[in-house]
Amino acid sequence: MSLLIPVSAHFGAQYSVCSDIREAINNIEKKLSPSQFEEFHRTPIGHFMGLKNLQFSGQIIHQMLLLLVEDQPDDEFWILRNGEIVKFTFNDWCRITRLPNTKRYPPLKDKELGQSSLCHTFLGGEVAKCTFKHVREKYVAAENTIDSKKMVDFSMLYFIECVLLAKDRSTCIESTHLHLVEEPKKFKSYPWAWESYLLTIRHMKGAMDGQPEKFEKKSKETSNYKSLKYTFYGFPLPIQDSDADTVRAIRDLKKRMDGLEVKIDEIKKLLVEVVMKLNSSGRRRRSVRIQRQKRARTKAAKEDDEDLEEDDEIEEAAEEYEEETGADEDVDETRENKEESMESEDDTEETRENEEENAIGENEDTEQIEDEHTAVEKGRNPHSTLKK
Repeated sequence: MSLLIPVSAHFGAQYSVCSDIREAINNIEKKLSPSQFEEFHRTPIGHFMGLKNLQFSGQIIHQMLLLLVEDQPDDEFWILRNGEIVKFTFNDWCRITRLPNTKRYPPLKDKELGQSSLCHTFLGGEVAKCTFKHVREKYVAAENTIDSKKMVDFSMLYFIECVLLAKDRSTCIESTHLHLVEEPKKFKSYPWAWESYLLTIRHMKGAMDGQPEKFEKKSKETSNYKSLKYTFYGFPLPIQDSDADTVRAIRDLKKRMDGLEVKIDEIKKLLVEVVMKLNSSGRRRRSVRIQRQKRARTKAAKEDDEDLEEDDEIEEAAEEYEEETGADEDVDETRENKEESMESEDDTEETRENEEENAIGENEDTEQIEDEHTAVEKGRNPHSTLKK
């Protein structure tokens, strides 16, 4: 088996979907009274009210379309994954959506379109204008003051056309659907699942025809062109990857609902439980993240304080050391000055002693010279002594 689109020709794309299950559920919840909502829930499509949190993933759908097998039945959806063919069939569709697994259409009587009471009551009596956009706008604007049963019927028509069989808003709805919602037995036996399934997979597979060439052409024309854009008909949510959270949520909810007569308050309780768990998990993660950030900031601040204290201690020690060193230097300098002063005094005293010795020597020399002179004089005048 080969791929419909070779890997070398894969391209980027952005997908949207005409179906909006979340908006439809919100509008129905707002429009119907509790008793009407309970009555709606007992219809073949009532269980969809518990799937409010489903979300379409264009990225998942795009990856599946790139893996489409080239040769496959028209009424099945085959993809090639990890070398193996994964088949999505009508039975899978019914198992996930919980719609009746039937392809047989009930016999319908020929009726004039204008004879539909639903059309006259809510849609202005002009069937030619019954587009998807017209049905949606009329439902949102409708006042719930008319017959309770008719409002429930209108809600059924609105959900089928805007979710299961959604198309471009300017497209007209099937006229027979106006009568089916007013006949409970025929509505229940009608193959809504089969119509929704065929519309969805055929439109998805047809969306890939000629797209690689179109993408290549536009990429050459526009340098920054990144992806094509598509809008899907039908209800693509059930066909999303079986590993996707959306499909797992559907299957999990289905298992919990199987074999039970689930009432609307039980569905709400279940949904609240899921939402609370998700919110609680999110709050715990945020709390842990905030605590980690606080601890990190506290640790960083503590380290900064310790560094500052250490720097202060180093500066104080340096100042004390400088003071002690300065004091020692002053003492040494004083001591040296004293020693120099003492040495100077010793030198002065020694000088004084030398001067005294010199003076004494000079006196002695003078006296000696005088004595010698006297002796000489005596030698020269020997009689001078005698005369005396």
